[in-house]
Amino acid sequence: DDTGADDTGPSCDRAVPCQEDYVIRQNSDVAALQQCESVQGKILVETDGLAMPTLSLPCLVSVTEDLQIHQALIERLELPALTTVGESLRVYDLEHLTTIDAPTLEHIGVDLNVFSDPLLPVLELEALVFVGGSVRIKWNEVLVSASFPALETLAESLIIEGNQTLVAARFPSVAELGYHLYVEQEPALETLELPALETIGSE
Repeated sequence: DDTGADDTGPSCDRAVPCQEDYVIRQNSDVAALQQCESVQGKILVETDGLAMPTLSLPCLVSVTEDLQIHQALIERLELPALTTVGESLRVYDLEHLTTIDAPTLEHIGVDLNVFSDPLLPVLELEALVFVGGSVRIKWNEVLVSASFPALETLAESLIIEGNQTLVAARFPSVAELGYHLYVEQEPALETLELPALETIGSE
């Protein structure tokens, strides 16, 4: 049975490298970006003018600078081919977001920030191996679970703060934190899993 999944979006056979920054202000701005295999620059989505159930970038494999999604009225963020963000991945102030799907993301050059997404229940980046800066998970009101099973290198800090319903945060492969481990205002937290952690540095 052919589900026809490829008929729902652009064909990645025709995806191309894109040599500029992309600023997404409305739904019609997304189409051009959907044909990018890579972006030599940054992608910024920072307006409530973008309103769609799913923001999907099915062909995007890499971004050399920041990927920032802020204030858009989306329920799902789908990045099925993304492996590399050269600088920071920031997903914050998304009032309707329930799902972040980035199953192949392996490398974030600077920071991962997931802030103030009040309907996001689960954060799992199963392929992420390297973060060159800090991971910050803060003020997500219904977040229950955060899981990073493959993460080995976290060059700066792990900051988990103000997630009132967070029960479990799992980082089973992290052996070293360059700066700090900061966990604050997590009243429901039962499991903070860092079994491989041997060293926490200081600034």
